[in-house]
Amino acid sequence: MSIRSKFSTFVAPRLARSPGLAATPLFLTAVLLALTGALVLTSPGHASDESKAAGVRGPAPSTPDQQTPSPRGGGVDPAFARNPAASLSAIADHLDTGGDAVAAEVEGRPITQGDVADVIRGMPPNAAALGLDALHRRALDQLIRQKLIAIAAEKSGLGTNPIVQRREKRAAEQVLVEAWLSRWVDGEVPEADVRARYDRDVAGKPGPEEVRAQVISVLTEADARKLIGQIQAGADFVELARKANRTAAGVDLGYLPIEAFDPGLGSVIFSLAPGQITAYPVRVPHGYFIVRVQGRRQRETPSFEAVRADLRRELRREALVGELRAQSTAARVNEMPPADHDAATSPVKP
Repeated sequence: MSIRSKFSTFVAPRLARSPGLAATPLFLTAVLLALTGALVLTSPGHASDESKAAGVRGPAPSTPDQQTPSPRGGGVDPAFARNPAASLSAIADHLDTGGDAVAAEVEGRPITQGDVADVIRGMPPNAAALGLDALHRRALDQLIRQKLIAIAAEKSGLGTNPIVQRREKRAAEQVLVEAWLSRWVDGEVPEADVRARYDRDVAGKPGPEEVRAQVISVLTEADARKLIGQIQAGADFVELARKANRTAAGVDLGYLPIEAFDPGLGSVIFSLAPGQITAYPVRVPHGYFIVRVQGRRQRETPSFEAVRADLRRELRREALVGELRAQSTAARVNEMPPADHDAATSPVKP
């Protein structure tokens, strides 16, 4: 991404919302780090002059071409395709086994493996395809830059700013909220309750419908429309897909339920009959898809063990909703009338 693009994406919107922000040392530091990518590797395993000057010890942030998309040990991890969210969680859990180990230091301030694990848990599930090494690299890059900005903020005196302190307090409360919710969702459920839910909602009913789809992925709508025209004129879909995707492995998605897709993409795929191709490009987050449906199937009723974990989570969520409603009913809440709008927005008189 060019510096102009980075400015338009990350900097300009903040300036538009808060023009006075540009005067703060923290904002200027953040701009410099965001636009220049202040920490880069000059060679694998060696920190750049900028990172050395900043007092960074340990692995320095990598450049994009040094990040490998394959899991540690090479190859494609089949577990990712089956459950990317579980794969990402497993990677984070692996790092948490040595959570107190120091991954890097910035001006003598440690960044632990646990910190890295927390960042990885906040990534989208499909990030698990990158594998342990690349995920660790990306998370550590983010934490080092964050630590540098935090140091700059402290040196500028922002730590004593009442607004900053208020937001720090709210952020700490949010951590407590997330921990409490996680404990509720991960809590135990009687096996008899899970079995009863299975008998009520799953047993004796057909499993989910799945569709086998093939895709061609391109960056622009114009390229997608051009390929659709070629397919409609008789060109081979798989051959075009291999050329566009640069790999035959990326052509066939296999059989998947509608929940595996983004809502927009899933609705398009499940509206097609076997053999049909989308008549128009399908917008996805990183470009456009052309989709051909190869087949449909109805899965058999899943076994109790196959859905046990999902049913348990469902029951825990229902219990959580009940608990929150009970708290809302029992809690004493006093809401104050809003401040006078005109007084709050009028200029301060000298």
